[in-house]
Amino acid sequence: MTLSIKVYSDYVCPYCFLAKKPLEDAVQNKDVNIEWMPFELRPKPSQLPTT
Repeated sequence: MTLSIKVYSDYVCPYCFLAKKPLEDAVQNKDVNIEWMPFELRPKPSQLPTT
């Protein structure tokens, strides 16, 4: 039986990027399907400070 994992990850977050490899290593050679879903931690751009 295949285990399905849905991962919500921000594509610009460095911590999300660092977590990808250990997760892929953990499920290597196992019957696991990983579905990567986009999730924006900061969907609206922040304003630059005015000087």
